[in-house]
Amino acid sequence: MASSIHYTGASTYPGAGAVTTVTIGVTMANTSYRVHLTPTAATSGTLGEVYITNKTATAFDINNTGSFTGANTWLVIP
Repeated sequence: MASSIHYTGASTYPGAGAVTTVTIGVTMANTSYRVHLTPTAATSGTLGEVYITNKTATAFDINNTGSFTGANTWLVIP
């Protein structure tokens, strides 16, 4: 089985109309990596839609349409 390289960290959801910029901590070879987010607190139905924008080799932006501003963990898979 091939080994898999991935990068993890923690951040917060920005809330509606705001953006959280996450620095990956390494330089990715390109911007075709996948980002997975997991809330680490109850969202009480306020998370809304979550999406990633502005991927670069070193960072990405987290957006959500709801008012939730709690914590999350992220996983980047090249």
